[in-house]
Amino acid sequence: MHRFVVLVLGFGLTNICSAAPQGFSLPSFSMPSFSIPSQALPSLGSSPGGLGSGSGSGLSSGLALPTGLSLPSLGSSPGGSGSGLGLGSGLTLPTSKASMASPTLPTGFVKKRALAGLVKKRQAASACATGIHMIVARGSTEAAGQGLIGQVATAVQSAVPGSDSEAVDYPASLTDYLGSEASGVADMTKLIQAYAAKCPDSKIGLLGYSQGAQIVGDVLCGTSELGLTASAPIEASLLSKVVAAIQYGDPSHVVGQPQNVGTSTHNGILPRGTACGATSSIMKSFCTSGDTFCDSGSDIAAHLSYFAANDADAASFIESQVKGGV
Repeated sequence: MHRFVVLVLGFGLTNICSAAPQGFSLPSFSMPSFSIPSQALPSLGSSPGGLGSGSGSGLSSGLALPTGLSLPSLGSSPGGSGSGLGLGSGLTLPTSKASMASPTLPTGFVKKRALAGLVKKRQAASACATGIHMIVARGSTEAAGQGLIGQVATAVQSAVPGSDSEAVDYPASLTDYLGSEASGVADMTKLIQAYAAKCPDSKIGLLGYSQGAQIVGDVLCGTSELGLTASAPIEASLLSKVVAAIQYGDPSHVVGQPQNVGTSTHNGILPRGTACGATSSIMKSFCTSGDTFCDSGSDIAAHLSYFAANDADAASFIESQVKGGV
């Protein structure tokens, strides 16, 4: 249910559904009200404020227990003073002789382990992908990160060792859709440039959902949709690094293109003016009949259906492109 609500919010692109071939403008719109069902979690009271010394009377305000349930006091113990190490305002642990002592690791050992972990993280962050490096653009109003289409990147990482992914940092906004989309194109382009410079021998994949799918198309094919500022595709030297691209529910979808997958029979609400040409050989654009945005339909459920229906095929295509040495 949580996923569904986020997506419904994420794809309120109906504010641009009325885009017309001439005199393009974005009509005003209002978002439907909604609520996310409460999923009750145990009350944790006040958050622990960190480790602090002091005497405690057991459970303080740090953890709330159901009415009628109590735990024995931990604040004192036989043969000891009862003073303890307090976890903020929460649990107080006795430090008397009767308490169980925790083993202490040698200081040098702890420092070496910590240093090893830090080095490993830095190596992972700077290492070049030996499989494929995927750059992922989420859909409108999804929380920052890779969004739901990031599931495809995760599947590829399991199937193709040495693969990794990163998210496009852009607003994913509906209220300023055109500005948001242009920002996404700029950021994805910068990520490709930076990664190609750092890892010239690595392969790159692009993934995008809804607004993110349009970003992928504009990066690879250039921006040619009515109402958007025209831009050229990425330069050939960068394009040669990209071996696969996945689009789900692309608003700039155009029927009859070789990269198309699915049952769509109509253009999207912001159809691309220029075909992708030879670049289409590395692309798969999934669009279902009735999809509100890529097929100019009225079925929002179709726009939300790609993940369960197409993730396996999308991941398989990327895997084949990597192993095929494109």
